[in-house]
Amino acid sequence: MKTIELPTGELVKVDDDFYPMLMTLGSWCKQTGKYAATRHRGTLLLMHNVVYLWRFGALPKGTTVDHRDRDGFNNLTSNLRPATPSQQQANTAKRSDNTSGYKGAFYIKQTGRWFAQIRYAGVSYYGGCFDTPKEAGEKYAEMARGLSGEFACHD
Repeated sequence: MKTIELPTGELVKVDDDFYPMLMTLGSWCKQTGKYAATRHRGTLLLMHNVVYLWRFGALPKGTTVDHRDRDGFNNLTSNLRPATPSQQQANTAKRSDNTSGYKGAFYIKQTGRWFAQIRYAGVSYYGGCFDTPKEAGEKYAEMARGLSGEFACHD
């Protein structure tokens, strides 16, 4: 593994065999807050897309490159995989405005109880009402694993 330092001082992980090729494309910088990018012949290239294409070839139709560990600066090929939009959404952390401490656990003021809910492929799934946010979060995690498989992220 090698690292490429961005002008911000952040380090991007890449496989040893891709380092020389990536360096021929120009200087890399931080793009959209979480990815490494460069301009090559007038085209914006995101490093994870370049690495995926070089290692695996074209992406399957309807997919984009997903980082398994959700770290946009970890561009090791072992960390990259194709994902549909629903799979990408499943592989996200809980929202910053989350008040329950658990992804997918929501409080209902009228009943004083917590409920679990997940949305996948445009469909909402209701997991039931619970006395604690932990119970609702555990139900969400169970539903996420069932719907999203390896893409499920419930932290």
